[in-house]
Amino acid sequence: MMEVAPRLPRQLLRTGFISDGAGGINKSMKPLRVLVAEDDTMIGMLLGEVLTGMGYDVCAIEATQADTVAAAVRHRPDMMIVDAWLGDGSGITAVEEVLRSGFVPHVFVSGDTLAVQARCPGAVVLQKPFREADLAQAIQRALTTAPPSPGKATACRSVTTMMVVDNAPRR
Repeated sequence: MMEVAPRLPRQLLRTGFISDGAGGINKSMKPLRVLVAEDDTMIGMLLGEVLTGMGYDVCAIEATQADTVAAAVRHRPDMMIVDAWLGDGSGITAVEEVLRSGFVPHVFVSGDTLAVQARCPGAVVLQKPFREADLAQAIQRALTTAPPSPGKATACRSVTTMMVVDNAPRR
């Protein structure tokens, strides 16, 4: 059974809050910047378009472990959507490397969620193929989950795993 996270207004999920220093929120909120790591060029481009349509700012689409880490250093994303198994390296290892510099919410996408769960029990994992609504829910879970305590910012933190399996008949 899939656990459903509390629903937050889309505007809260797509934007970062900027404090005005007096405990209030600055009205000049910007869309969250998302880094996509996907080794299939067409899927990466499509995912980027979907995220842009959802109101996010896609700061980079990368295909390898090394490029993903370099892009994260360069762009400092607010969120990462990462294919767990990249053609050249590992998305999981890329996220672990990025998290050494500080926590970044992330969602793993994979056709083999059981393997991701075995390596990273509790990670937010989305089964490929997925629908936009499934992606939105996975992003919401990643963004509303508190980061791990200092010194424990690993990709394999303890949060509820989300696996969406679409068994609907195809036409």
